[in-house]
Amino acid sequence: MSPEPERVAEGVVQALRVYHAVAYSEFRAGHDRIGFKEVRYGKPEIELLKTCYPKAKIVLLVRHPIPVWQSASTFWAGDAAKFANVWNERALHYAELYDPQRNIYLFRYEDIVLRDESTLNLLAGLAEVNRAEMDNVLNVKLNSTPADQPEEDLNLIRTVCLDGLEKLGYEA
Repeated sequence: MSPEPERVAEGVVQALRVYHAVAYSEFRAGHDRIGFKEVRYGKPEIELLKTCYPKAKIVLLVRHPIPVWQSASTFWAGDAAKFANVWNERALHYAELYDPQRNIYLFRYEDIVLRDESTLNLLAGLAEVNRAEMDNVLNVKLNSTPADQPEEDLNLIRTVCLDGLEKLGYEA
């Protein structure tokens, strides 16, 4: 009486589609797409999302781990090693997932903030917004102040994240 693995997998896909339809139904009238700003999702979750929505454009965004740590260390309860391990794992997974043929794109935060033209043009095309709209958003300054962190935490992060930093073209 046990379902075949294919049936279980299809049940998970259908359940996630129903969940999204219900969870975001209140916004459906004014919005034609959804997005996630979430750092907890890794390769398995992204692959599941791609299975559920094979035509979806998935945009992965990474940022150098040092400024992330300086602005979000309290989220990680001050555990630099845990943060560094998760960041490095995600960075390597995102680099592996990057595949424009599958509509999975990878962007570096710094390239957006520094207004790299090719990055912004591609991102605007994926989001189906014009550059003026994008520039309006980029012109808004958020009140985010990096906190000073112990140098030992920063060195630990640089060491643990070395593979991910190199894979994504960052300097340690």
